[in-house]
Amino acid sequence: MSADFATIPPQSVRRDHSAGVLHIAWHDGLAAAVKYPLVRVACSCARCVDEVTGKRLIDITDIDPLVIAQELQGVGSYAIRIQWSDGHNTGLYTWPQLRALSESSVA
Repeated sequence: MSADFATIPPQSVRRDHSAGVLHIAWHDGLAAAVKYPLVRVACSCARCVDEVTGKRLIDITDIDPLVIAQELQGVGSYAIRIQWSDGHNTGLYTWPQLRALSESSVA
Protein backbone atom coordinates (compact mmCIF):
# COMPACT_ATOMS: atom_id res chain seq x y z
CA MET A 1 0.00 0.00 0.00
CA SER A 2 1.34 3.40 -0.94
CA ALA A 3 1.84 5.89 1.90
CA ASP A 4 -0.18 8.39 -0.15
CA PHE A 5 -3.34 6.44 0.61
CA ALA A 6 -2.96 7.19 4.29
CA THR A 7 -4.21 10.71 3.59
CA ILE A 8 -5.95 10.61 0.20
CA PRO A 9 -9.60 9.59 0.30
CA PRO A 10 -10.99 7.19 -2.28
CA GLN A 11 -12.37 8.72 -5.45
CA SER A 12 -15.76 7.22 -4.58
CA VAL A 13 -17.41 4.88 -2.12
CA ARG A 14 -20.89 3.68 -2.96
CA ARG A 15 -23.30 1.06 -1.71
CA ASP A 16 -24.70 -1.66 -3.95
CA HIS A 17 -27.39 -3.50 -2.01
CA SER A 18 -28.33 -5.81 -4.89
CA ALA A 19 -24.76 -7.17 -5.00
CA GLY A 20 -24.18 -6.81 -1.23
CA VAL A 21 -20.97 -4.85 -1.71
CA LEU A 22 -19.29 -1.54 -1.10
CA HIS A 23 -17.76 -0.27 -4.37
CA ILE A 24 -14.56 1.64 -3.67
CA ALA A 25 -12.68 3.44 -6.45
CA TRP A 26 -9.21 4.91 -5.96
CA HIS A 27 -7.41 7.63 -7.87
CA ASP A 28 -4.73 5.22 -9.08
CA GLY A 29 -7.31 3.09 -10.91
CA LEU A 30 -7.85 0.40 -8.29
CA ALA A 31 -11.55 -0.43 -8.07
CA ALA A 32 -12.90 -2.99 -5.65
CA ALA A 33 -16.23 -4.47 -4.67
CA VAL A 34 -15.89 -5.43 -1.00
CA LYS A 35 -18.64 -7.64 0.39
CA TYR A 36 -20.61 -5.98 3.17
CA PRO A 37 -19.87 -8.69 5.78
CA LEU A 38 -16.12 -8.30 5.17
CA VAL A 39 -16.35 -4.55 5.73
CA ARG A 40 -18.56 -5.02 8.80
CA VAL A 41 -16.19 -7.53 10.43
CA ALA A 42 -13.25 -5.17 9.84
CA CYS A 43 -14.71 -2.65 12.30
CA SER A 44 -12.11 -1.63 14.84
CA CYS A 45 -14.33 -0.03 17.49
CA ALA A 46 -14.09 -1.03 21.16
CA ARG A 47 -17.07 -3.41 20.77
CA CYS A 48 -15.28 -5.28 17.99
CA VAL A 49 -11.63 -5.13 19.13
CA ASP A 50 -10.35 -5.30 22.70
CA GLU A 51 -8.80 -1.90 23.44
CA VAL A 52 -6.09 -3.35 25.69
CA THR A 53 -5.03 -6.51 23.87
CA GLY A 54 -6.03 -5.61 20.32
CA LYS A 55 -7.75 -9.00 20.04
CA ARG A 56 -10.67 -9.09 17.63
CA LEU A 57 -13.89 -9.78 19.55
CA ILE A 58 -15.99 -10.70 16.51
CA ASP A 59 -15.36 -12.83 13.46
CA ILE A 60 -17.12 -13.34 10.17
CA THR A 61 -19.42 -16.02 11.64
CA ASP A 62 -20.81 -13.37 14.02
CA ILE A 63 -21.93 -11.20 11.10
CA ASP A 64 -25.28 -11.68 9.36
CA PRO A 65 -24.35 -12.59 5.77
CA LEU A 66 -27.22 -10.34 4.61
CA VAL A 67 -26.03 -7.27 6.55
CA ILE A 68 -26.21 -4.05 4.53
CA ALA A 69 -24.61 -0.64 4.80
CA GLN A 70 -27.63 1.60 5.33
CA GLU A 71 -25.79 4.91 5.44
CA LEU A 72 -22.28 6.24 4.84
CA GLN A 73 -21.11 9.35 6.66
CA GLY A 74 -17.81 11.16 6.14
CA VAL A 75 -15.77 11.77 9.28
CA GLY A 76 -13.31 14.61 8.88
CA SER A 77 -10.97 14.04 5.99
CA TYR A 78 -9.76 10.62 7.09
CA ALA A 79 -12.63 8.11 7.43
CA ILE A 80 -16.25 7.11 7.01
CA ARG A 81 -18.75 5.81 9.54
CA ILE A 82 -21.23 3.19 8.38
CA GLN A 83 -24.70 2.62 9.79
CA TRP A 84 -25.20 -1.14 9.46
CA SER A 85 -28.54 -2.92 9.24
CA ASP A 86 -27.59 -4.89 12.39
CA GLY A 87 -27.64 -1.61 14.35
CA HIS A 88 -23.87 -1.22 14.58
CA ASN A 89 -22.52 2.27 13.82
CA THR A 90 -19.66 3.06 16.18
CA GLY A 91 -16.71 2.09 14.00
CA LEU A 92 -14.70 4.36 11.76
CA TYR A 93 -13.19 3.04 8.54
CA THR A 94 -10.06 5.02 7.71
CA TRP A 95 -8.73 5.46 4.18
CA PRO A 96 -5.78 3.10 4.79
CA GLN A 97 -8.16 0.48 6.18
CA LEU A 98 -10.49 0.81 3.17
CA ARG A 99 -7.47 0.64 0.86
CA ALA A 100 -6.33 -2.62 2.49
CA LEU A 101 -9.85 -4.07 2.17
CA SER A 102 -9.91 -2.97 -1.47
CA GLU A 103 -6.55 -4.57 -2.25
CA SER A 104 -7.48 -7.85 -0.57
CA SER A 105 -10.79 -7.97 -2.46
CA VAL A 106 -9.18 -7.77 -5.89
CA ALA A 107 -6.21 -10.04 -5.17
